[in-house]
Amino acid sequence: MQLSIRKKMLMLGAICFISMLATFAIFYYNNLKGSQKIAQTTKNLINKEIDIKVELLTKSMAIALGDLIKDVDDEKEKIKISLPQLKILDLKRIKADTFLSIKKQPSKPILLEKT
Repeated sequence: MQLSIRKKMLMLGAICFISMLATFAIFYYNNLKGSQKIAQTTKNLINKEIDIKVELLTKSMAIALGDLIKDVDDEKEKIKISLPQLKILDLKRIKADTFLSIKKQPSKPILLEKT
């Protein structure tokens, strides 16, 4: 089968065009997957940092309250001292310039495995 030079050039051009389209499609797909992977990794890191900060804030609050009432022997007196400190955390009283970090928990412990 003998083809003219014109047909050979058209076939070569079509093959080059198709291979360029395939290459661009592969680059686009890899870029899309890479962007999704970066977004997921960033989200995981942010959630991990939030968990660490919530744990640290909880522990520091517990230590501060413990230090506040460590010398008091009466249980009612301990409640009387610590209750105003805990009311500081009331959501109605928090100002707009205060930042909160909240760790979401499922309402049922069974759901912990599924989240």
